[in-house]
Amino acid sequence: MGSTSINRYLRIIHPSGTHMLRTVQTARIISVITWVSLLAPTVVYVIIFFSSQEPLTFNPSRCVHLFTPSVSLLFRILHIFSAINFLLFFISLVFFYYSIFRRVLEAQQKQLTSSGSEKLVKYRRNVLVLEVTTMVSVFNICLDPVVYFFLSNTFGEKVRAKHPTTNEENKSSKDKLDIITLEQVTRTS
Repeated sequence: MGSTSINRYLRIIHPSGTHMLRTVQTARIISVITWVSLLAPTVVYVIIFFSSQEPLTFNPSRCVHLFTPSVSLLFRILHIFSAINFLLFFISLVFFYYSIFRRVLEAQQKQLTSSGSEKLVKYRRNVLVLEVTTMVSVFNICLDPVVYFFLSNTFGEKVRAKHPTTNEENKSSKDKLDIITLEQVTRTS
């Protein structure tokens, strides 16, 4: 998404000539840097996690108890890095698309003042809808992992399974409804 927004920004804001960021070689370098920056921390984390894991002597109630201090520190660093990375990309996406929107709007304003065509008014409305849709989709893409993490049924089931003491108190409404329905069926028969 970041590379696409930069490319669109360069095509609209700097349309004449070729920019060094729009060459095939630069695209390859950016692609390699992106993949390495995503895979390297993951590989390091997995290696440190499995190489420093000790045999369990108790039944841990939380995943944090499985981490050694070095893994916990790396875990925190990766989370901070991920949050900063997310914010930087989100802010850059907003900046690039806002700049594109402003440039397109300025060009349309110039065309509208030179000619009062109804086609241009419809075109302007369509571009505005397209830009708003693009911004909403970018925001959606950025928030999807957060939403799926917290609203996932399997995530909730795993949390309830890890805490058996609160499992009875936190039964889902479907389980409660099944119990009530079963009681009513047994009373009538």
